[in-house]
Amino acid sequence: MGTWNKCRVRRKNCSGTPRGRRIGRDLTKLKREQFEPGVKVWSFSSHGRSHRPFGWTTGRVHHLLSDLEYRVFLILDWARSVIDIREQFPLPIRSTLVIARRARLSHPWDQRRERYRPVTSDFVYTVKTDRRITQHVRALKYEASLAQSTQLRSLELERVYWNVRKTDWKIILENQIPLDYVANIEWIRPYRQSLSLYPLTGTEIERIQRILVPALRRSRERCCDVTDWCDARMRLPEGTALAVVRYVIANRILWVDMYTRIIPTSPLIVLKEAQEDLLL
Repeated sequence: MGTWNKCRVRRKNCSGTPRGRRIGRDLTKLKREQFEPGVKVWSFSSHGRSHRPFGWTTGRVHHLLSDLEYRVFLILDWARSVIDIREQFPLPIRSTLVIARRARLSHPWDQRRERYRPVTSDFVYTVKTDRRITQHVRALKYEASLAQSTQLRSLELERVYWNVRKTDWKIILENQIPLDYVANIEWIRPYRQSLSLYPLTGTEIERIQRILVPALRRSRERCCDVTDWCDARMRLPEGTALAVVRYVIANRILWVDMYTRIIPTSPLIVLKEAQEDLLL
């Protein structure tokens, strides 16, 4: 039976199910808190490790299917201009079926469930600047996967879909990710909230900041030496000041060079003004 007959015979499998109706809608119009990814970490085995981090930007748990997706997510979630991040964004099946027919491409098909599988964009994120709000789409691929014809067909369907809508779309490969930048975000990320410094109170955190931050700005000594000095001076448990360093960087109270790997046994590169955030 031909590809297009399958859709006519099993029409409910294309868009008649509740899930089919959901992925048939324009999900770009949903509010940030209403969005659900088209694929979740338990849907199938992923390339490498899967991740379920809580997003600073969105206030929800994200479903990331590989280390590459996790690294890009960290970059987007750190960027101040990004106001929404949507992962595993499902494209309307009716639209991608039309594109596939016109381009004479086979559409992804779920053999087990006997229905069309939606094409998903790895990330759709929204950027807000002084002048406007724009949407950007990124397809993330390991370079080796580009040799697979199925991957290329899905990428072409995705590219045409977003091109018709005049939306910025790009492919990001693993070698385009600045690993030191990502490692720094990952190092400070657990310390975004003041609760991460428990049992310190807000007043105690501010008191430590008043001593620690100026010392880091003027010192050329190793970061760990400065934090050890602060712990001793303020009679804090060992490691407290280093945790506060992570907190003040995560909250942009102290500006540092995020492109250079932060190593506590090396001097901290402190900046006089905020660094421009990376956007892929």
